[in-house]
Amino acid sequence: MENTYNQYRFRFSGKGAEYFRIWSINILLTIVTFGIYSAWAKVRRKRYFYGCTTLDGSSFEYLADPKRILLSRVIVYGLYAAGAALANVSPVLGGVLIVAVFFVMPYIINKSLKFNAVNSCYRNVRFDFNSTYWKTFNVFILLGVLSALTLGLLFPYYMYRIKKHIVENSRYGLQHFSFNGGAGMFYTFYIMAAVLGGVLVLVGVGLSMMVPFVAIFIWIAAFSIVMAYIYVSQTNYVLDCMRLRDISFRSTMRTTDYMIINVTNYLAIVFTLGLLAPWAMVRTARYRLENISIQTTGNLDSFVGIQVNQVGALGEEFSDIFDVEMGL
Repeated sequence: MENTYNQYRFRFSGKGAEYFRIWSINILLTIVTFGIYSAWAKVRRKRYFYGCTTLDGSSFEYLADPKRILLSRVIVYGLYAAGAALANVSPVLGGVLIVAVFFVMPYIINKSLKFNAVNSCYRNVRFDFNSTYWKTFNVFILLGVLSALTLGLLFPYYMYRIKKHIVENSRYGLQHFSFNGGAGMFYTFYIMAAVLGGVLVLVGVGLSMMVPFVAIFIWIAAFSIVMAYIYVSQTNYVLDCMRLRDISFRSTMRTTDYMIINVTNYLAIVFTLGLLAPWAMVRTARYRLENISIQTTGNLDSFVGIQVNQVGALGEEFSDIFDVEMGL
């Protein structure tokens, strides 16, 4: 008997004019309060974008407490100021501090990823992220250092491990995500990006000999194309390789479309002195989200219902008072 597949697409209902009001008030109050309101501004922004994102008729929620975000920023800025002061007093202390940061970063990364996950909710079921210190250290720090020491040869593998680590340590309710992708595709993406960028740069050099200053525009275009290609290719591949039990994901973004959106957004922001930034943000979010769909052999309502019952039965608490966002 053949399985019946049900497909659900993400929808985004945000509007530039609507978000402009939130954006402008956020900027004004952040300036007036000398940055203190920025934590509340972030929560308002994320709640708007989450609330405008729907799947099967239900919207997502962002539940973070802005006071905890503010507290985390005070801690980070305080540590940064203390570190800068120590570095000025003694270069040796500055060096020790840099080494210490490498060992503190896994803790910060875990807390930040967990904070963002547990404060994201769909149909009254929260997401979550759980990883050990040493797993995160090996992926983010150790592989990062090895990537630098190999002059970037390990960078595609480094990016692959980061994506895999985040996906496989995330969950919805009590159901863990899985990832079946391989590092080979990441090498393909970066090799293709390097070849494409190299060809465009050479074209720019050739044209600059005939038309002065044209190389600058060619190089800007090359950078835009390469970055769009890497983002779209990686995002599509990671989502295509993700699973949540019997739910599969699909992303259909195209490099040309995404590049055109980015370039026109940039021009609109520049020529309006930033006033069209909200429109650009909404436009980008709509393109990204509405190119994502999920497919399942079962019913989405049944799957969510199981998560609600399991979480309720175990009485699991998804966050604690020590989970603070560290600005990752």
